[in-house]
Amino acid sequence: MAETLDWAQALVELNQLELEPSVINDTLGTLLKYQDDIARIQGSEAARILAQVKTELAASAAR
Repeated sequence: MAETLDWAQALVELNQLELEPSVINDTLGTLLKYQDDIARIQGSEAARILAQVKTELAASAAR
């Protein structure tokens, strides 16, 4: 939970109004504790997760 709050604070301080893969990559260190986890999520995996979340949010809003 603390990491999520730290990540949200980092995004606010960076004035990020929308998540983009590059922003996620640049801020993963505040969200994830271990370098192995960061390496696993960076790049195309971050972009894939973001696309999935955006799709789910759009579907939810359409209901």
